[in-house]
Amino acid sequence: TADGNGAAVLLCRWDAKAAFTQTVALPGLTAHGHYRVTDADRKTIADASTLPGRHLHKEGIAVDFDASRQSALIFVEPE
Repeated sequence: TADGNGAAVLLCRWDAKAAFTQTVALPGLTAHGHYRVTDADRKTIADASTLPGRHLHKEGIAVDFDASRQSALIFVEPE
């Protein structure tokens, strides 16, 4: 969101030829906040772990795609 209190990420791909991991940085989040990251299709990333905003700025989140996954919808909500 514009105030840095959450985000949603939609990742799509056009083919399903191989597995890969896509990393997405979220620099718009509040650095001092903590966020729950949830994959709408897979329920959670890292067992719904809470990640600090500073980590999401620099390291981002890694979203795994197997050969058949075409898209991912990720929600990032403040704790």
